[in-house]
Amino acid sequence: MTMRFMVVLMTATLLTSSVQAQIDAISRHEADSMLALLPNTKAATQIETLLNLAQFHIFKAGENKIDLDSGQTYIDQAIALNKKNKSADAAAYILVNQSYLERERGARETGFNKAGEAVRLLRNSQLKGLLGRALYELSMYYSYQDSIQRAVKMNLVSQAVEAFQLAGDTLRMARSLEMLGDLTFVNRNRHQSLQLLLQSLALYDSIGYPKVQDVGLLIGELYFQLDEYVLSIHYYFRSLRAATLTGDSSIQMYKIHHGLAMIYHKIGRNELAASYYKQALTYAKKVDESFSIALTVCNAAYIYCENQPVMALQILRDYPLHLLKEKDSYTIKYAYYRIVLVSNLRLQQREKAQQACNQLLALDKEAAFPAINRGSLNRYIATFYLYTGQNAKAQHYLDISDEWERRVCTKCEMSRNLQLHYKLDSARRDYQAAFHSLSRYKEVTDSIFSENNLRQLQVAGIEYEVAQKEDSIKLKDKNIINLQLANDLQKADLRQANLLTYLTIAGILAALLIIALLYRQYRNKQRSNAIISQKNEQLEGLVIEKEWLLKEIHHRVKNNFQTVMSLLGTQSAYLKNDVAISAINDSQQRIQAMLLIHQRLYKSNNLSSVRIQDYLHELVESLSESYADSDVRFQLQIAPVEFDLAHCIPLGLILNEAITNAYKYAFPDKRAGLISITLANTTGNHYQLTIQDNGIGLPPGFDIQRLESMGINLMRGLVREISGSFTLSGSNGTTITISFPYEPVPTMADHAAYA
Repeated sequence: MTMRFMVVLMTATLLTSSVQAQIDAISRHEADSMLALLPNTKAATQIETLLNLAQFHIFKAGENKIDLDSGQTYIDQAIALNKKNKSADAAAYILVNQSYLERERGARETGFNKAGEAVRLLRNSQLKGLLGRALYELSMYYSYQDSIQRAVKMNLVSQAVEAFQLAGDTLRMARSLEMLGDLTFVNRNRHQSLQLLLQSLALYDSIGYPKVQDVGLLIGELYFQLDEYVLSIHYYFRSLRAATLTGDSSIQMYKIHHGLAMIYHKIGRNELAASYYKQALTYAKKVDESFSIALTVCNAAYIYCENQPVMALQILRDYPLHLLKEKDSYTIKYAYYRIVLVSNLRLQQREKAQQACNQLLALDKEAAFPAINRGSLNRYIATFYLYTGQNAKAQHYLDISDEWERRVCTKCEMSRNLQLHYKLDSARRDYQAAFHSLSRYKEVTDSIFSENNLRQLQVAGIEYEVAQKEDSIKLKDKNIINLQLANDLQKADLRQANLLTYLTIAGILAALLIIALLYRQYRNKQRSNAIISQKNEQLEGLVIEKEWLLKEIHHRVKNNFQTVMSLLGTQSAYLKNDVAISAINDSQQRIQAMLLIHQRLYKSNNLSSVRIQDYLHELVESLSESYADSDVRFQLQIAPVEFDLAHCIPLGLILNEAITNAYKYAFPDKRAGLISITLANTTGNHYQLTIQDNGIGLPPGFDIQRLESMGINLMRGLVREISGSFTLSGSNGTTITISFPYEPVPTMADHAAYA
């Protein structure tokens, strides 16, 4: 459901600030060791030690005045020492720590000035790591919410990334990339945010940093929005594992369980979804977060509102009703009233459903209502009018919903609209339109919930269970070490008490216990290794089976195309009409353009994309052979890009039409000519295909808008299919220009590049 984006957006600012405290703070044991060694260190080292002790108190949990006063004391001692040393680098480090302190106190203006002064002092310094810390600290004073401040914040964090990279500080570089990905996520640039967060996670993994639940959660959320549920659940489980191992009991545990519940609900595993919602609600109540409680209750009730409406309304009893009276709580009001509307429609309680619909209509009039939820909001209003027989109003609000969902481009929400279109068309007895809506609905849902995706989701769950068992073994190893340390202390106490007999007995028991635990650990590892080996063999078999099936599909499609071409050739032999023969020849060339693609996919190891440079050369060569009696040369400049099947087929057919038209009309009387073909990357993720000939050009007064030839209409339709633009000009020959965007969605292969 799209409201999920609002939850993460609301809490995004908490993520990287908590990571900062984890990285910059030191432990109590480290602080005690530093304090003990402080009198015997040199002055320069003493300054650094004093500032590290200051950070220990500044970044303690909570904002106790006594801790902040202790931090101020250590900073003052460092300032006094540096008056003698007069080190510019030490002065800059002092300023960074003063900024930490003032920000924790709430004196943001003073802290901002301290951080800015530190950055100015360190710009030309060789201490790139300290410069990175100063830049990152300065960024903390700029807001996420304001777009102008957010741009400045992103620039500062980008500079911090470069500084940490030069300093070789992998941990802080990963932390900065996480912040940058978080900021880009707020800007709703999902693909760029995903790449930054994957880089951050790869850096954390390279140094074995365990607390990756925050970045894993964001990656899981991004893949969820991209309808990549297999990858999404993989990273949610990764985040859950990290949170469990590090003992995290914060609001992050709520978000992880809530996210897993959302995915399982999407794929129809409602029993698992209900289980995870229950756990999410437990964590939300533990931290006493009303917004999270409300959202979880609504989402849990949503599972049952269609088929068990009474159960849905019972679950809503846990909803914190005071939130419905708050002025700006648009998202959770929407979540609540849609459950009330659907449940009462199912129970045929029209009056109560009407009241809920009125509430949704009022929310739709609010300018501040989140745009990302307007599509689904209008769909529920349309649902009410459909079930109450008001088809015209239902169509009106469903059209509005379609417009909003096209902007968001979420497949699941689009499929829900198509399902409602089917019901509305059926109610109006427009069965042709209903069949069309149902076909499109089936096509979208099949693309999301394919059998292979569901199988991979099951594999992700198995992988998490195996990882849990491995973690359990590691925890047992730690327990063994702790037991051994406890026994050592016990032995020391017994020696002091001169109880030699009891010490001997305790030692024997400890040894037997350790042997038993080690043997148990050995057996558990054997069982875990056997399970892992079995799952690996299953996964390898699934991958081989998938590749074989794809190759077989492309092989059969290629053979079918060849059969169709043979049938067309046989048919043309019996025709006497030149126009019909020409039409069949044109059809053969179009089929040949598609056949070449499947032939390449069948022979290639890459079954999802085609190297466009090789394909276009082969297509041009095939067309040249078809018009061997013409004196036309070709000049090709094709960028070495790989396109997916959805782009290769339209581009091949467009090129086929353009070259065929040039042969027929640009060079009459078999005159010599040149056709230039260029495919280049223009800006960002946009490409341009240009087909230009030096023929006779277009006749005077030619208007492409009034031309209704099959070739031109076919090219227009193909250009729309790839969301491109089409222009035709006739000066100095004929030039056809096709501009189109192409941005591949990140897949598991992209993740492997960072692993």
